[in-house]
Amino acid sequence: MTDINREEVHARLEASEARVATAVTDMRADLKAGLSEIRTDMEKMRADIHQMFSAQTKWIVIIVFGALATAGTTWGFLKPSNPAPSMQSVPFVIYAQPYHPQTPPVVASDGRP
Repeated sequence: MTDINREEVHARLEASEARVATAVTDMRADLKAGLSEIRTDMEKMRADIHQMFSAQTKWIVIIVFGALATAGTTWGFLKPSNPAPSMQSVPFVIYAQPYHPQTPPVVASDGRP
């Protein structure tokens, strides 16, 4: 085996550090690219979710108004055209009558006690 001098060790160490630095730089670039791609996908998903929510809300509103219109139309067609007159009770009318107190009948007496 050959003896390795100090300069060779430093040269190998610097070469190793350069390879590590290059690998770290490449890894950072890959992570940034990956995170950018994830961010883009998240924005697309948010847009899709917003679009689906808007479509669902629109259809719910249409269905509710359609049901109300159908119910109103059905009510309009099925109700009687000339409803029977309502049978309201006739109010009681009370007229004041003059009060004549009656005197007790007079019984003829024979004079007997």
